[in-house]
Amino acid sequence: MGLFWDLIHTDNYEGIPAAIEQLKQVLVEEPDSVSAHKTIGFLRSWQLGEMYRADTPDLGGIVAGLEEATAHLGKALEQTPGDPRIIIFKSTNEYMAAKQLNDVATEEIAKAAFLNSVDTWPELNNFVGGTTLSIFSTPGEADFTMALDYMWESLDLCADEVVDRASPLPQMQALIKDVARPGDKRACSNSWIAPHSYEGFWMFFGDLLTKAGEFDGARVMYEFSRESANYDSWKYKDVLEGRLANMEANFVNFSLPIHQQDPKYHPVAEWSCVVCHRQ
Repeated sequence: MGLFWDLIHTDNYEGIPAAIEQLKQVLVEEPDSVSAHKTIGFLRSWQLGEMYRADTPDLGGIVAGLEEATAHLGKALEQTPGDPRIIIFKSTNEYMAAKQLNDVATEEIAKAAFLNSVDTWPELNNFVGGTTLSIFSTPGEADFTMALDYMWESLDLCADEVVDRASPLPQMQALIKDVARPGDKRACSNSWIAPHSYEGFWMFFGDLLTKAGEFDGARVMYEFSRESANYDSWKYKDVLEGRLANMEANFVNFSLPIHQQDPKYHPVAEWSCVVCHRQ
């Protein structure tokens, strides 16, 4: 996975195809290499996640990327059964691509798979599941309500207690700090793997609440991103400041078809992955 981290930490999106070809050569010599299969799968996941770097994403490329990501993550999963990261990224990739291609059968299978995987690492997978469910749903729909529930549950886990939904800030300030934490709780703060996951988490939560029309809550989440120890070095702090200044406009904007959104909602933005992982 070192090659993946080298590329995403430096936002070298253009280097993905060459890296995949390099890894395929490794698989010629070591066809069962878990690392190579997993790395190709995550590189394709990144490529799919930021497909809107292109003004008009190539649907043929989406299908090809999905098939490759699914195949390689599936191979990795055969040798590391139950890995919560592989399961949820494999299934959410499938779900998003199926949504784009109007493939209802694949969509239902993929959705069931990622919903079943959320509890395997809820501190991380609530966020992944919440972002995914919220893209194609609107306030009042069951999927959107579930996305909100996932994010609040993730906040509770990071606070180690149930947080008051109506007035969350006092508990957040008292209980949630950007400090390294062990085990599954490492997803609650910045780390070498995701140097700005703290900022990215709160910005997505702000986007989600903006899309819901809950502007007071959105402001709390956006502003809490500034509590990060690394906020000043975060490449996307200007994006966050723009969110704060334009919440009412984005309430409408985030519910438009993806290709019409300007700026785009966090999970489909051209920086949706690097917002947490870029150094």
